[in-house]
Amino acid sequence: MTIKVMRPQTFFEDMNISEQYLGMVDRYFLMSSHPRKIVFDIVGAIWGTYFLWNQNRLYALGALLVMDAMGLFFTRKIDPELMSQTTIGKIGLLHKHPLNFMLNLIGLGSLVYGLWLHSAEMILIGFSVIVIGHFFGWSEVNAKLRMI
Repeated sequence: MTIKVMRPQTFFEDMNISEQYLGMVDRYFLMSSHPRKIVFDIVGAIWGTYFLWNQNRLYALGALLVMDAMGLFFTRKIDPELMSQTTIGKIGLLHKHPLNFMLNLIGLGSLVYGLWLHSAEMILIGFSVIVIGHFFGWSEVNAKLRMI
């Protein structure tokens, strides 16, 4: 005799992703996790860091926006349903978790502020908070990775 235990169902568990509706936020996170978009984001982050270090906010923002737009342009034709079934797509969706998203924003703010002030401590705090934010949301990748 088996006893069925009820527990919350995760996003990818017991259903095919194509049967579910992908919202605009899901599509953005899936496009952002595509390798082409990641390359453009890294290039934008490098140039943004350079301009922030030299305290040029306008050029830093311009570099980030131009690289983000180029990354979105080159990933505009991907199929979100197919992307959501890949491991990298599922990892991209873990960033939707509220704690992950909030800690990433707080860490990014600390990181930008630290770059502006040339403060190594603020830069380290920013990176640490961003990395700690990735502790949450892994049940979206695989149900076996959920926390107790």
